[in-house]
Amino acid sequence: MIDPFVELSRDRRYDWRTDGKGRLAPAGCTTQLGEGIPMDERIEISIEISAPIDRVWRALTDFREFGQWFRVELEGPFVPGQPLSGIMVYPGQEGVRWHAVIKRIKPYQFIFCWPHGDGTSEADDVMTHVEFSLQSQNGGTRATVVETGFEDLPDALRHKAFEQNFEGWTVQIQNLKDYAEG
Repeated sequence: MIDPFVELSRDRRYDWRTDGKGRLAPAGCTTQLGEGIPMDERIEISIEISAPIDRVWRALTDFREFGQWFRVELEGPFVPGQPLSGIMVYPGQEGVRWHAVIKRIKPYQFIFCWPHGDGTSEADDVMTHVEFSLQSQNGGTRATVVETGFEDLPDALRHKAFEQNFEGWTVQIQNLKDYAEG
């Protein structure tokens, strides 16, 4: 099994350091796999953002601002209970369809689910659950993203999806920070 912390350490765009548990993570981020949860079932990444919570909330929940830092051209706003699609413009992912179902938008908690299939497999019906939460902290904001549900993916896809999403969330939460602070 490839350790995603080691693989990610090759990306020199970030100031890598060891988190409190001996794993590599970008400076300013903490990682958590959850007590008693196998590595490939839960992603949790937090970061400190030097911006007021309302600024970070707008960057997270306004579909135009979300599209800027996430690098996706969304077809419309986030509406709880509704699906939403878009086209990725992230380097290396250009043209890939982005799909999600918005589950909840309430103050400082934003939840959606998204599929992991390729449009032709049994994984198309399985969605993982993504939750962003924000907390005011020291004049700034602590942003946390948690993704769960990997255990429901087919065995052949589970570990790969976990690794790709761990790397993706590590990059995207830094993008959120950069955008909100900018």
